[in-house]
Amino acid sequence: YSKKLSISKSMVVPMEGRNTSGLVCTLSVENEFRLHSLQSFEAIPGSKERSQMFQDAGDVGADQVFWDHLLNCNKFSVQYGSDVPGAVADGCQDLETLANASLLRSVNAHGGMNISGVNTPMIYVGQAMSPFAFHYEDTALLSISFLNRGANKMWYGVPGHQDQALERVIARAQGLVGMRAHAASQIGLNRPLHDKVTMISPNLLVEAKVPVFKVCQRQGEFVVTFPRAYHSGFSTGFNVSESVNFANEGWIPYGIKSLQAYRSLHRESVIEVERLLVLEALDSSTQVISETHARILLLLVSWVCTVTDMAKSLKIQTAKQRASQSVQGDERHICCVCSHSNFLCHFISLARPQLKACPEHVGALGHVEEDASIKLMTRLSAREVVGLTETRARQAQKHPKSPAPP
Repeated sequence: YSKKLSISKSMVVPMEGRNTSGLVCTLSVENEFRLHSLQSFEAIPGSKERSQMFQDAGDVGADQVFWDHLLNCNKFSVQYGSDVPGAVADGCQDLETLANASLLRSVNAHGGMNISGVNTPMIYVGQAMSPFAFHYEDTALLSISFLNRGANKMWYGVPGHQDQALERVIARAQGLVGMRAHAASQIGLNRPLHDKVTMISPNLLVEAKVPVFKVCQRQGEFVVTFPRAYHSGFSTGFNVSESVNFANEGWIPYGIKSLQAYRSLHRESVIEVERLLVLEALDSSTQVISETHARILLLLVSWVCTVTDMAKSLKIQTAKQRASQSVQGDERHICCVCSHSNFLCHFISLARPQLKACPEHVGALGHVEEDASIKLMTRLSAREVVGLTETRARQAQKHPKSPAPP
């Protein structure tokens, strides 16, 4: 199925001292979905004419064709076959094998479910002008994209350590100034960026001294994005690509930090980072975990111990679950306030068992000091984690220390 994407020009920003302007655009999906074969999609009326514009301009002129087209019209629409579960490559281009050879192998462990586009690939079928908005990957994962066939795809990328600089530029362009722009940046993902609906012309980023890099991806080539690295782009003609996420030990601090952005937006994270880290450490086939992995596990469980001590001081009931107990689907323990997925510990209301809360929002379940109908559920004790990390991290000092997010 393809979806109809509309690109609306939301703001034209004149460039000081230059005879040009920058653009901020908004993407929206219209309620129009069509079933296509690859042949019928390639033959969509108007797509060949737009492809010819890019062919005439060449790779160097592709940017100007795209942004001039946006500048000269208030809105235009294209068909885009995005987020289609499946794979088109095999052999050395088997992206699913790559994803599940990384830390994401724990996503479907102990009854967990595969997540399309995360640990199993998704296919993207584009035509000339098919865009993808600025975003970075869910829970700040790494990604790899393979262009299987067809026309070139143009990418813009901003380094991960400049993510807040890009957020500030877009916040200012959207009229969020002063404290509001700062607050949007501090969240780590403002809502339009989180919704993947905002494009901004690279000249506005350059003007604001935000480093932005362009990549022309050709047939048979891979593009890899790193944690918190914002990226966007467009296709120059009919093409077929696929992508998947993956995670290494260096991603762990970024994954933990990304959870605060989801909580700030009251959204459930795509993967349960805490669950993944615990199950990866419990996996008997994992001979060693990194020093960073061990350190973060200990910090998480130290926090759980603090919560447990607080619960005991308030005479709140406590119960312990097995760490490997399946938490798939609706069994995720989602906070009723911030939508955080709680793996290591959470509170439940005995009067309303469907109501759960993270330690920060336990007050939503009732008056903690007075209400005996609240229970704390935990998984790993400090003693268990210390033993686990000592066993798995014995050789960790032989490995380079993973960098923490800047």
